[in-house]
Amino acid sequence: MRAVLYAALCVAGAAGRAQFGGLRNQGNTCYLNSLLQTLYHVPKLRSAVIDDAPAPAKRGPLARLRPKVPALALARVFATLRGNSTARTGALTRSLRVSGMQQQDAQEYLRILVGELLEAPVAGTVRTLYEGALESYLEATDDEAERLGERPSRSRVERFLDVSLDVDGVDDVEGALGAYLAPETLSGENRWKSDLGPCDARKGVRFGALPPVLVLHLKRFAYDYAYDRVRKLGNRVRVPFELDAAAFGVDDDGEAYALHAVVIHVGGGLGGHYYAYVDPNLDGNWVKFDDDRVTPVDAAVVAADADGTDYRNGASVGAYLLQYVRKKDAADLGYTGAQTCAESKSMVAPKAAGAKQKVSPKQLSHEVSEHLTNARWRQALDGLFALTQCEASAVKLGSLQRWVRDADAARDDAPELSRALLWLLCRVASGAGAGAPPSDAVVSRDLFVAAPREAAAAPAAARPSDAHVAASFFVALRERAAQRQPPNRHDLTVWASRPGAVALDGDAAPRRVDVAGVPGGFVVVDALSASECAALLGAASALGFERDEPLGDRERAALEHEKSKSSGAFGCLDSSSDDGDGAATPPPPPPASTPTTDHSLRSRACVLVADDALNDGFFARVAPFLPPALDDCCDARGRRRGVGALAGLNRRWRCYKYDAGGTYRPHVDGAWPGSGLGGPPERPRYVYDAFGDRLSKLTCLVYLNDDFEGGETAFFAAADAADGAAPRVAVTAVQPRRGSVLFFPHGETTGSLIHEGSAVTDRNKFVIRTEVLYTYPADEPAAAAPEPPERGPKKKGGKRRKR
Repeated sequence: MRAVLYAALCVAGAAGRAQFGGLRNQGNTCYLNSLLQTLYHVPKLRSAVIDDAPAPAKRGPLARLRPKVPALALARVFATLRGNSTARTGALTRSLRVSGMQQQDAQEYLRILVGELLEAPVAGTVRTLYEGALESYLEATDDEAERLGERPSRSRVERFLDVSLDVDGVDDVEGALGAYLAPETLSGENRWKSDLGPCDARKGVRFGALPPVLVLHLKRFAYDYAYDRVRKLGNRVRVPFELDAAAFGVDDDGEAYALHAVVIHVGGGLGGHYYAYVDPNLDGNWVKFDDDRVTPVDAAVVAADADGTDYRNGASVGAYLLQYVRKKDAADLGYTGAQTCAESKSMVAPKAAGAKQKVSPKQLSHEVSEHLTNARWRQALDGLFALTQCEASAVKLGSLQRWVRDADAARDDAPELSRALLWLLCRVASGAGAGAPPSDAVVSRDLFVAAPREAAAAPAAARPSDAHVAASFFVALRERAAQRQPPNRHDLTVWASRPGAVALDGDAAPRRVDVAGVPGGFVVVDALSASECAALLGAASALGFERDEPLGDRERAALEHEKSKSSGAFGCLDSSSDDGDGAATPPPPPPASTPTTDHSLRSRACVLVADDALNDGFFARVAPFLPPALDDCCDARGRRRGVGALAGLNRRWRCYKYDAGGTYRPHVDGAWPGSGLGGPPERPRYVYDAFGDRLSKLTCLVYLNDDFEGGETAFFAAADAADGAAPRVAVTAVQPRRGSVLFFPHGETTGSLIHEGSAVTDRNKFVIRTEVLYTYPADEPAAAAPEPPERGPKKKGGKRRKR
């Protein structure tokens, strides 16, 4: 029954409104939204702010000044939230003189906001709720008091609204409070010169009266003098759901505080995101307030986020502000405990006990993303299992790609859950259901050999001369790191070749071999000759390989936010990249200090827009083995368009160099449009989507060499579990062979293949990645508007004027 009541907190009411209102984010006001939710859900404060707000003047000079009063703006926000509607905070930020596009510190603006309320009619209520007493003392030690015959001391009582605790090196909130109350001993040269003479003393603070609502600030940020920057402390600090008064050093008469709200900060020392967890009625039913997104959550999720979890990209999540309510004062403060919402105007009758609360696939996808991002592997496992019971089309391709990357981080934390997550992700990708959520999975690996490797040594890379490079290649684009697809840590040079830059000698004799265990996958053996592979590898080496490190999901989200605040073109031709006749200057070699191995992802890349002769000549060899048409082709927006016809290869060829130890961890490929060149012939430029009517459906992976160890292209599939046995992840590892091309489907959630570029154990591996393009039918032409009926000749004159 509790689960039903809990789920009913945020479902739509009879009038179609949510049980709890959210707050619109103006751009960077998540810090303010989180604070407002914690303040709003103190019923006594909420009522006082709304009831004691001054009425706005309708006329006169004060009418223009009223909106600038923070207390009035806050009352309007609270009144909107009480009506279960999403509120806007523009008037409040203007009254506080802050910009909605600039993020602030949540604890600093809590003090500013409370300070404004202390100057309003609700000041008495604020002091009653939040104000406590803290005594600063200086007194002689026990030995010195005995020596002097009395204990000299000084003290000063101060009022506080929140308590800031150092969390560096502590394990829990109780430990932070203990460190906060630990006295400092003054001895030796630092002895206290009291009225009775110098003596050893202890200096510290102790709590006097504790308030009914207690706010604790966990000091997560510290200044790093070595690097001249602010850094975030990401250590785990356990947050108790119940805190005894004894932890504050006061006489314990059975008083206890219950955790009521937690403000979470996600990110690093330079920025991040805030959201809040609130137990609105102190009944254990927690709700997450993430700007205008309001969702019920389990207490275990609150505990995991509050205690803190490190991200693998350096950012962290953890509690920043804690709000506790004294249990014995809960009723007086207006908490209803057993009721779901005391002031709700649109209550929903809970379903009968045992009824199943239906959760939409969209909500499940959102929860899975949250759990994987925050390394909550067990909860993510349950969410993925629930998704396998939904329709396959319910999961978007972008979500699947992100989940595969995030779940790979569980390899080190929980290997057994990592295997179980991989098995469930394969089920989601294939559109198959799962009988029960697994706790582990068995991994079996089979090597697929399309054709034995040639015993003869590979010819050396035919590196062209500098004169040939200058005459045959030019820079089509200097692609900024933030504008790459996907965004990257490093800029990229996109080269283009002129006809004849790399010639195909026509000695290849291709044939097709289907890959067993990989749906839709096949290898075209000997699509390129050994000399052609050497020529392509030599050209890429002459142009140079540049670092390739895609950004993580959190970094991408921050980048998208920055891009939304500014306008800029996707890319443009670098004016200094070539001279008047388009001759290219080869890039300088990397400095000696540049590392040559990247063990995390692809090591280096050389991107080339292949000329028509090279691209079309290669396509002509493999076209007989490709499907001439594919069903359910869609455009870049994911709209179904029908049967797509084979259109060619994407001219954007990416040549990757994997050093020893380099790998490309499990991932799912996305679709690409047909790239090419545009602009005037004397100054061509790179065009990301040069056609507008085609999208890729197959990955094309060309192996340029095979004189290395490891480096297989491994595909993962979820095999059905036998009775009583653990489920199995079947891995099919395709062995690279020089001159061969591996094709496999991509671009849709259902049918996409989770795969990886396995680690290269010795020497270097070189591959070219491009895509097979299929056109999608054009939109139906709009029906012509009916022509207006012909009118007779216009009569002269007009209406007579009335006199």
